[in-house]
Amino acid sequence: LIADWSDDLCVSMNDDDRYGDAELPRQDNPGEISAAALDALHAMVLEKLQDRDAFARWFGGYNSTPKYPDMDFAPEEVITPDELRAEIEIGATLYRSPASRFSFIRQSADSLLLFVDGECFACADETVVLAEQLCAQETLSIDSLWLKSEVTLALILQLFNQGSIMFATEE
Repeated sequence: LIADWSDDLCVSMNDDDRYGDAELPRQDNPGEISAAALDALHAMVLEKLQDRDAFARWFGGYNSTPKYPDMDFAPEEVITPDELRAEIEIGATLYRSPASRFSFIRQSADSLLLFVDGECFACADETVVLAEQLCAQETLSIDSLWLKSEVTLALILQLFNQGSIMFATEE
């Protein structure tokens, strides 16, 4: 866990995050690592490690990474929003791909981060209910009220087209 989190931190760092000792006084022995240099380095590392929001996003993605990445349930052809609406209108049931992993981290009463197959989706308002249901149930009947929400439809469409959810009639 620590190694993977550290690897992720390293990838996301930019040049401004690199250590520089320009403010340290000149030393008598250039090979000495001074207490001031250690304090500066330690503070820099701790600052990155103590970013709880960054850790939460990383862990949600890490925790939802597919168990079987070689199993691909993505449809051969992506569906359009109109095709999705038509399926929902006839009462199609969705189910989670057996290879997909779903989890969420609540941010407030009306927002959360949904993690599906290593991807993070910010959910608010009406998409919160969808996210909670996706994480709790293997099959999902689509609420007709969700047809009125472009954000909710967009989330369903993205999850469908990446193969994380599918219609129950599909093999």
